[in-house]
Amino acid sequence: MQIAPSWMRPILWGALVLGSSAYLGNYHVLYGSGLHKSHVVLRKVSWSLSETFVNLDALSGQPAFMAHANFPLTIAAMEDYNLLPQQKK
Repeated sequence: MQIAPSWMRPILWGALVLGSSAYLGNYHVLYGSGLHKSHVVLRKVSWSLSETFVNLDALSGQPAFMAHANFPLTIAAMEDYNLLPQQKK
């Protein structure tokens, strides 16, 4: 049984790819050994496909200034959710 005619399959795959990228562009998926759960999903500060899947082991293994330079959206989202210790200024 065919779900769609053969000429429509590329259109359906394109819609699936666009829809999933539009959805994933709104969230960070954080994973790593320091989590109590297998992963944590945070809403991004702004829509972007960069920094969608972030390994917290790679993030935490860097000095703070390098982490801010390499993962600015993730750091901003983690600060919004109070997941980072407060920096004294």
